[in-house]
Amino acid sequence: MSIAFGVRRRVLASSAARALSTGSRPPPVQRDARLLGLHAPPADSPPAYLDLYGTLAEKTWRAEAGAARLELRTARNAMLAASVSDDVARRLPRKCGLSPATWTIGHVAHTYDLLVRDPLRLPKSEAAHESWRWYDSSLVDCDDRWTLDRTGELPYAASARAHLDECHAACEGIIADAEAREGGLLGPVESYLLRYGATHECWHAEDLIHSR
Repeated sequence: MSIAFGVRRRVLASSAARALSTGSRPPPVQRDARLLGLHAPPADSPPAYLDLYGTLAEKTWRAEAGAARLELRTARNAMLAASVSDDVARRLPRKCGLSPATWTIGHVAHTYDLLVRDPLRLPKSEAAHESWRWYDSSLVDCDDRWTLDRTGELPYAASARAHLDECHAACEGIIADAEAREGGLLGPVESYLLRYGATHECWHAEDLIHSR
């Protein structure tokens, strides 16, 4: 990671977290529609306020950096252990209530974006900006997921895993920044969002196990 990129990431994340925790609240923006499944492509400039229900400003608990890293890596290891190759994934049962393995990995990455990178205004790759087309669970129902998988329209599993790696690197960067500060504590907003993302990933690791 370049020095300039790292500085930009820290400035964006810190300023966004402060805006969410200080009660500075411009009018709600497109995120309302996104989370309700009425998605529109991201704006060119990230909005200053992405707290849908106004609850992030109420958070007070602060995670210790080492504990946050352990939670994140535990979730990542669970997902890796439950993941299967493309060949194996194609032989898994196809039924509603379960999701294709590749879709699940991509969905977890997409949700990290919604929960962490978007609210904290962290930079994303072009592929990450487009991931909602396949992995937004509000838009792509269970039948559609299997159809996309069967017709080969889902991106390859390697692409989904690369997106997830990108998300985890961003989360690790947030934790490293907290360690560099006195006390090594994450801010309340960052603490909540990282725990939410890790919990969601563990949930879908269990879903992958049930799909076998």
